[in-house]
Amino acid sequence: RHRSHIKAVLLRLANITSTTMPKSINTGYVHYQVLLSASSLLGPLLCLGTVDAFVVSTASTLHLSSSSSARNDYAPIQKHLSPQETHYGSFRLFAENENEEMTDAADATAVQEQQALSFSSDLSQAPGFWTGPESASPLHDSVYTQVLSTVLPELGAQLRQEYDDHFADPRQPDASRFAWDPWFVAVGDTGNKLEGAEELEEEVGSIDDDDEELVLVPGELEASEKQTQYSLKRIQTSQFFSTESYDLLVDELIALGRSVGLHAITPPWTSMYTDGDQQNWHTDAPHGPLAFVLSVCADEGDFEGGETMLLQPHMLDFWKGFDSSKGLECGSIVRHIPPFPLGRCIAFDPRVPHGVNRVTGNGPNPKRARVVVHGWFNEPQTTWFGAWNEKVDDSGLEDDDIPQDAATLLDQVLQPLVSTLASGEIGRVVGYLAVRMDVTADGTVEDVRAVCDTLRADPEDFRGVIGYDEADRPVMEDAVADVRLSIFETLKDLFFGPANGERAVIVPFDFE
Repeated sequence: RHRSHIKAVLLRLANITSTTMPKSINTGYVHYQVLLSASSLLGPLLCLGTVDAFVVSTASTLHLSSSSSARNDYAPIQKHLSPQETHYGSFRLFAENENEEMTDAADATAVQEQQALSFSSDLSQAPGFWTGPESASPLHDSVYTQVLSTVLPELGAQLRQEYDDHFADPRQPDASRFAWDPWFVAVGDTGNKLEGAEELEEEVGSIDDDDEELVLVPGELEASEKQTQYSLKRIQTSQFFSTESYDLLVDELIALGRSVGLHAITPPWTSMYTDGDQQNWHTDAPHGPLAFVLSVCADEGDFEGGETMLLQPHMLDFWKGFDSSKGLECGSIVRHIPPFPLGRCIAFDPRVPHGVNRVTGNGPNPKRARVVVHGWFNEPQTTWFGAWNEKVDDSGLEDDDIPQDAATLLDQVLQPLVSTLASGEIGRVVGYLAVRMDVTADGTVEDVRAVCDTLRADPEDFRGVIGYDEADRPVMEDAVADVRLSIFETLKDLFFGPANGERAVIVPFDFE
């Protein structure tokens, strides 16, 4: 970035002195809503660009408003554990009636319980399961990350053993085998047709997109509707595996999610792909910032295909930097991520068109099927790891309280930052950013890194040339770089005070 542009961003931050969020901000082209907890450890910072106001609440939990709601099938799974247990997950403070007032005592008790559930004294529980501190990018140098990956071999082996046991004797009736849903959907099935498309094709031979006209070839629409969209066998994971294995699965997945600031998962599905099964290209409804796929595939020789396919990032902005002198083939257009080894778990940006490559070579045999557990990570929440509850007080004694002072400090710093981000001065972005701060025993911030980054500039807000540098060269807007830099400059010089060991905190930013 040009120095003049960086200076302008820093000056905007320096001019913000108030730690009180405004009740309403109208950016002139879109409104935001943020309902931010009074303590940063209770909720993420979220800019939601589809609602009516920018609101600050002193509520002790995060509430989001949107025009659509997920089905019960996708209600988040969370772990509610006591402070003495390993802490995975999150906790809702308010009842269903958001207008119901709580007493100060009840409010304080609930806050303490929530804080305990957002806290872990074991720093090793946040090693950065996907991209750890040793490999994650410094925040101001971060780049878009489409896929995160790890391997859970022990979990994969345990699930695979149970799966094989279910199908060990095909002549022995087993009720769990009867619960599989043979899910087949064609593109043109009811509920997915383009409204009036047939008449439109007959009359004008085209479909009018907002920006450009797509001229249809005769018969194209009919051919498209015959394509297979989804073909597989699936079951709710909780209905197939034992309680012990299912609980272990949920614990492992939520631990992974917490390493990038996501505290819950949707109820996972287990899917079986035999010969001819596939998932055609699609994008996901907004069930969470990241989708996950955990492989329960045993032997690479059981089948061919079955890779998770994603469009290469550059294909999503194809004409930017287009080079007419070069041709592209499959490997330059699509990513193919194999479901091996056993226990491989990937998390990816579900906004990107993706699918499952057609499985072949295994016939209808479930013992040789592509088997995966899949769902979405959700419920962003600030997460604390390490020696926060072993703070050194004035007398040198240990204090077992959850880090109230640290949470208050983080709130005071982040609230004006969120106000700036929501104002539109820096530029609008969409996506999810999880920022990890590593804090030394003396209280200084040692590192500020992105452990998950799917930020993209909002194309409807691109402003082109926003100024000129000292050499009179045009400076193009880069909203994503500006947002990352603004967050980095806000967090890098924080001082949390001394403690008995190293610490870390992960702060999630969810831009919609």
